[in-house]
Amino acid sequence: MRTNHYHIKITFSKRNSLVCSIENVPYKNSGTFGDNFIFQPKEIQIVASRSSIYDKDAILNNPSNSIYQQIAKALLYCYAINLSNLQLLSINIVRRTARKEEQVVTLLYDKKKQPICGTITSPISFNDGDLSILLQEDDKAEKLRNILSHWLKGMSSTERYYKFERLWRTFEQLSFYSNRTDANNKEFNALRKIRSFLIANPQYFTNTAHLLSAITYEDLRKFHWRELILNNYPRGGKRGVYEGYKDYFVLANTDNRIIKLLDETLAFRQNELNSYGFIEDIQNHITHYMQDQYLETNNMQLAALLCCKYAYFLRNKIFHGEVVDKTFSFIPNNNDDILIDKLNIILGIITTELISSYNNL
Repeated sequence: MRTNHYHIKITFSKRNSLVCSIENVPYKNSGTFGDNFIFQPKEIQIVASRSSIYDKDAILNNPSNSIYQQIAKALLYCYAINLSNLQLLSINIVRRTARKEEQVVTLLYDKKKQPICGTITSPISFNDGDLSILLQEDDKAEKLRNILSHWLKGMSSTERYYKFERLWRTFEQLSFYSNRTDANNKEFNALRKIRSFLIANPQYFTNTAHLLSAITYEDLRKFHWRELILNNYPRGGKRGVYEGYKDYFVLANTDNRIIKLLDETLAFRQNELNSYGFIEDIQNHITHYMQDQYLETNNMQLAALLCCKYAYFLRNKIFHGEVVDKTFSFIPNNNDDILIDKLNIILGIITTELISSYNNL
């Protein structure tokens, strides 16, 4: 019997635009039962009935506790819909039974202790339908909650390398989700799958395409392509590595800016490509798409190149400590800082549009 009724009140100092009631919000192993969420201008109320008695430690120190998870779920939903740092003031939990009322815990927050500390800088808003999935209780909903937590932290940060890491995690997890039916759902395969989705579905990525349309070849060339090529395609690499160069780096692209980049960087590994017999196909492809009558602009190919290939390369270099920590710099706003800012803008918009398209992944 669910005779313990937990009344949770979450208050904010800023106005919440989400005003509605959502009944029967499920929780793990809830069966046909669910909780009631009430979103009001400056607060959220949750009524959760349970058979167990939980003290404050059982709730606050156990992220798998259903009360803890429902609070997190409500906050994620509220922050993402509002795209605003609502300034959490308090969380109050009271347990009521037919006979008594007991204060479980009251948590107070100042401006420095917040789930989201900065301003969420997204030019694109979500609608309720985009995010209502996260209120459910299945693998799809849990994955979206994980994704949104990284996205919110990234989009609200002003520290560029922290932001990059969180937005990369968002993009990477969206890639894994898109490739979830693959028995071999490894990072490499997931990034190929999300690349295919981006290019095949430009209707979902109008803001991304608009942003990428402004990138010139000169802009593209400023990224560290030589370092990427020498790293990803090592001298003496196996045939399969260079076959990947041919099939996925060259032949998969027709955008004129990428074709010009491929032409200018071919010399870095021309000998290896020639030794495996791939150079002719590559040169023919580049020559064909450099002709005036075949010049193409494909902004989603460029978005995929920068997110699936370049950002992946850069993130691995940073994460594995293969380069000097990027924040250890005595030159403010150096070239690497400028490039990471550009990547962050692209990752921010493309991940927002991917989240909006979550049901279609």
